[in-house]
Amino acid sequence: MSHSTISLGLGLGGGKSATSSGAPGGGGTPFIIYEINNSGTTFVLRSNGTVDYTVDWGDGTSETSTSNALSHTYAAGTYTLKISSDIAYGPDFAASGDEDQITSVEVEAGIDLGTTLHSAWNGAQNMTSFTADGTVTANVTVFGFSFMKCSGLTSFPLIDTSSGTDFNRAWQQCGGLTSFPLIDTSSGTNFSQAWYLCSSLVSFPAIDTSSGTTFNDAWRQMTSLTTFPTIDLSSATNLQNAWYLCSNMTTFNATGMSSATNYTLTGTWSGCSSLTTFPALPLDGVTSFASTWEGCSGLTSFPALNTTNCTNFSQAWRGCTGLTSFPTLDTSNGTNFYRAWYYVNGIGSFPSLDFSSGTSFKGAWLYCGSVTFPANLFNTTGTLTTTAFTNGWLNGGLSAQSIENILVSLDTNGASNIALTLSGGTNAAKPTWSPTAVTAFNNLVGKTWSIAVNP
Repeated sequence: MSHSTISLGLGLGGGKSATSSGAPGGGGTPFIIYEINNSGTTFVLRSNGTVDYTVDWGDGTSETSTSNALSHTYAAGTYTLKISSDIAYGPDFAASGDEDQITSVEVEAGIDLGTTLHSAWNGAQNMTSFTADGTVTANVTVFGFSFMKCSGLTSFPLIDTSSGTDFNRAWQQCGGLTSFPLIDTSSGTNFSQAWYLCSSLVSFPAIDTSSGTTFNDAWRQMTSLTTFPTIDLSSATNLQNAWYLCSNMTTFNATGMSSATNYTLTGTWSGCSSLTTFPALPLDGVTSFASTWEGCSGLTSFPALNTTNCTNFSQAWRGCTGLTSFPTLDTSNGTNFYRAWYYVNGIGSFPSLDFSSGTSFKGAWLYCGSVTFPANLFNTTGTLTTTAFTNGWLNGGLSAQSIENILVSLDTNGASNIALTLSGGTNAAKPTWSPTAVTAFNNLVGKTWSIAVNP
């Protein structure tokens, strides 16, 4: 293996520090350069795959090695390490603890980082600077975990990510980033948790997501994010918790979602409390809206989305306290409505939805306020569970007429041995009910229903 000569200068730790004679183009050997702060202990230089490299430790010593875990002992101080190699060299600290000593990284033009940077600098929380020539990552396909928990970084360079397919957790918990470049993600398929907890980013670039399939938790808890670009989700199959708790995001839009089929939106926009409107996205292929808009308390209206294929509406709009109306969605295939409208207490009147497949409405309208309910809502349902309406309207503000409509419809349904809660809050007390409501109540009790009411 051949290497260019490395000249040595005085280091900050009482030793010596290597100085590069320049990257290619300047006639010198290219280096990966680490600045480290060592307390007088060992530092393990970590890599992956087959390696053959020379390292200048920055204290007047250097060595050539093929080890993926090369250890060196220092006197306390700050040092500059330089690694050169004639073949691919892939860093791989993988949250080992050694990365805590790294304060900066520079990758010069001409370095070959290979095809994977999986966990390369994972955990380097004290790294405040990362610079790299844009070409050194041209062949990298795997960026998964590469900069995870690099919380000291405030910016990131525009590197070549055009070959990247795997961005799983690549920048997760980089909470110091205040800006992010428009990298090339056109080949990316896996964006799972890629920018999770990048809590200082206010905006995000319009990256190419047209090949992306997996986006679960991708932008989760980016709590400073105020705007989000329109992105292409035509290949998406997993968007679970994608924008969970992006609590300052005021607008959202996406394209291509009608191309996606048989996927879930569990928790996708849950906790996006600053959204005041939601776009009429084509969500024909969604089978689960569990907690999708839970806690979106800023929404004042909701679009008439195509929800034909959804079976699970569990907690879908829980805590959407700002809604003043609700559309007549297609819920005909819905089976699970557990706490779907919990604390949705400002809509005035509830629409005549199709619950013909519904089996569980447990807590569906808990704390519903004075929302009025139409007649015939539950005439036909699926096979109800024994707890189908437990806490159904607990602590609400149902009028006597709404209670009559609910009881008569459930009596018409013909189901038996079901728990129903109409008690608490300001729900109309039984003595104020109409004779029709009382008759329906007695009929249900005769069918072994257990009904809690305000006396």
